[in-house]
Parts: sequence; C-alpha cells; structure tokens
Amino acid sequence: MEVNYLQTINDEIKTLIPDRTFIEDDVRWIIDYKTVFDDELNLETEAKTHTEQLKIYESLFDNNYPIKKAIYFVAQGSLVLI
Repeated sequence: MEVNYLQTINDEIKTLIPDRTFIEDDVRWIIDYKTVFDDELNLETEAKTHTEQLKIYESLFDNNYPIKKAIYFVAQGSLVLI
C-alpha cells in the first residue's frame, strides 16, 4: 500500500510517495525502487543520482530512529545503499 505525503518544497506543495519504508532493529529504512533494463549500467553511479530524492523522503520522518537509505534495482535484483 502506498502512502502519499504532502510536503512544501520551494514554496510549492508536492506529493511524495516513498516506495518502501519500515523500521527494523531500531533503524528506519527508506528504499526507492528503480526498474532499469540496462546490463551496462553502473548501479553505484546510478544510485547516487537519486540521493536528493532520498534526502527529501528522509525529511518526511521524525528523528526517533537512525535512517538508512537505499535504491533497489528491480531488474538486477540489487540493493545499493546511499
């Protein structure tokens, strides 16, 4: 189930939809899924291009838990920590 969050960014109200967030072992995880069908793709480099998006998602949550962020590349079955 997707949860929509409203956030004001640069004086504009945006709807943000993190793909997955959960708490495990007192750590909040924020994971964004990407479906890219490119065997030549450098997953580490591609994941870094989404850092700002994950920072915005991070701002949605309180600071009660340390946060880990990652991109999950669906086609490659690979999780890359940010």
